[in-house]
Amino acid sequence: MFESSSKVQKASVLILPSKISWTKNEKPSKTSKKLIFNSLLIFLALHGLCLANQRPYHTFLKFLAVFYHILWLIGAIGTMSCLIQLPSSFYTFSAVVKVVTLCKWWILFRTRIRIYYFIRALDRLHIQLIGQSPSFHKTLKIALFILVLFIFGPGINNVYNTITKDTVVANCFHVHIPLPNKAARAVAYFLIQTNHQLINWSLSYLVNLLIIFCCLELGQLIDALAKNANRNFDETLLGIHQQLFDTILMMEDCLSLTCFFVLIRLYMEFFRIFSLLFNFVRGKSQSVSVFNASMYSVITGALFVFMIFAADNVQKRFNSLQRSLVKKSVQRELSQGKSLSGFQSLVWGESIVLTGWGIFELKKKLLLSTLASLITYGVLLQQLQQ
Repeated sequence: MFESSSKVQKASVLILPSKISWTKNEKPSKTSKKLIFNSLLIFLALHGLCLANQRPYHTFLKFLAVFYHILWLIGAIGTMSCLIQLPSSFYTFSAVVKVVTLCKWWILFRTRIRIYYFIRALDRLHIQLIGQSPSFHKTLKIALFILVLFIFGPGINNVYNTITKDTVVANCFHVHIPLPNKAARAVAYFLIQTNHQLINWSLSYLVNLLIIFCCLELGQLIDALAKNANRNFDETLLGIHQQLFDTILMMEDCLSLTCFFVLIRLYMEFFRIFSLLFNFVRGKSQSVSVFNASMYSVITGALFVFMIFAADNVQKRFNSLQRSLVKKSVQRELSQGKSLSGFQSLVWGESIVLTGWGIFELKKKLLLSTLASLITYGVLLQQLQQ
């Protein structure tokens, strides 16, 4: 997640990951204690991914994992059937989104223990610097409530269209099930559409929230450490600073690949939305209502922008803290004639540049290039379908 700003600094940064040990620090208890972001971790556990403790993979979690893969398979068969029956860019990007989502599940599964240690490290730093009060508790609950609405919303909307406008057509897997009447077809379509929403969005949305709130928590810890430095600058504070620095490197180690797939998934979702809106304007029979596309647009855009700016904010706050601590350390050395033993960690940290997912430090260029790509895609799509 971090790159050095010069060759001289890079040499010192490269040795730091070897200082990180997932077991050398205080080991968390195997009992399931309440962590920060506990409600988010519960939702992830419903997908068969346990990030809240070190326990072996329980039978119930195995069942949830298998169940999630079965739902994914049903959704993938539906998307491929629609792509064969009704070839379109929308179903193409939908298939890509499903593949990326499955890759993300396996990446999280392989790194779940390291993510747990990282969250425990955040939890300990939070207690040291802020106290027992949970971080962003209400905001996180609101975000999870939005997820529930977002999963069921398009399904309800499609049922409404099915009942009022009879939009069911027998040329796609969604409605290629022999059912006796419109009501039965509406219920089946609701369940299938909800499954698509669950597979396409649920895990991706939760991972997005995990990354965003981890960045927000790191920013909060940096601010708390800066306030403590203004009151009492000593060896203990530099020790906490080193813990914070190691925690940031732990985040890089356990979430960097996940973040890469998060960006791919959001980028594909932008093109999927654009295809959906374009088909709707042209009146294609397989189009879902503009209401669904609007929901996709708002959620995708918000997650895309929030994740970029949350990560960029951590970079700015951490570098500002570094400059402040270096200045205080130099002033202390000039006034007392001796430097603190933890001063070297400040030199290491000074070279941190948050380029976590390759391009976050270029956020303006990233946003503009995304917009330009969408416009170009729209023009090409229109020319090809005329």
